[in-house]
Amino acid sequence: GAKDVPAYVHPDDRDLLTDPAKGLSLGAGQQMFGGLELSEPDDVKELSDGAVLELAGLSITVDHAPGHTLGSVTFRTPPAGEIPDVMFSGDLLFEGSIGRTDLPGGSYEQILESLSRVCLTMPDETVVLPGHGGQTTIGRERAANPFLADLTPAEGPTKGF
Repeated sequence: GAKDVPAYVHPDDRDLLTDPAKGLSLGAGQQMFGGLELSEPDDVKELSDGAVLELAGLSITVDHAPGHTLGSVTFRTPPAGEIPDVMFSGDLLFEGSIGRTDLPGGSYEQILESLSRVCLTMPDETVVLPGHGGQTTIGRERAANPFLADLTPAEGPTKGF
């Protein structure tokens, strides 16, 4: 019921706005959302791979990164002077780990491809702010994260802003 507040979502996850239980195991979904009827927000803005959002004076680039969910995305800002790239990785990359892939819409193969394409193509000094846990950098994860050990950078997102 919020007015004048847009909800941003990738089209592959849009159905989760009205049925968030689809992204959970059957028991957990029924327990948390059983009987609730949810409606889509009034203002839904769909995110696309490579889209640039202008928010609060910042240019933020969206990278589609499926694996945790079909419509998982990351957000990144360009370097600014002494400040390196910053990536908001959500549930794609954590300090020493990666997001879950065992729930509906998750795929281990897709998350590995997203890590290779979205994360491993970023400079080592890129600051990573994950959805859970501590801050890290791409370089630290490239060197120590066991899930990245056998991956090589794939054709990555457009780096221009």
